[in-house]
Amino acid sequence: LTACLQLKWIRLRWVEGIANFLVKNLGFFFIPPGVALMLHLNVIKAQLLPIIVASAVSTVVVIVVTGWIHQLVRKYQHRQFTKRHGIH
Repeated sequence: LTACLQLKWIRLRWVEGIANFLVKNLGFFFIPPGVALMLHLNVIKAQLLPIIVASAVSTVVVIVVTGWIHQLVRKYQHRQFTKRHGIH
């Protein structure tokens, strides 16, 4: 979504209403997962190490992929800018 907004494929006004709704009701969306965590606490305790490792690895992967995509978008934007303004 961020890339699409940056590339102007999606206009902010198209998603602004739903984004505001989601932010205003964010706390409500955490209730079901919180209840599920309490119900399955014994399973979580038994598998705590794999859960922590998976969370750490996936966090690093997300950060790396996000940075890579950001660099691609910035290069694309720079190329578009230089084409429009005749800069070589």
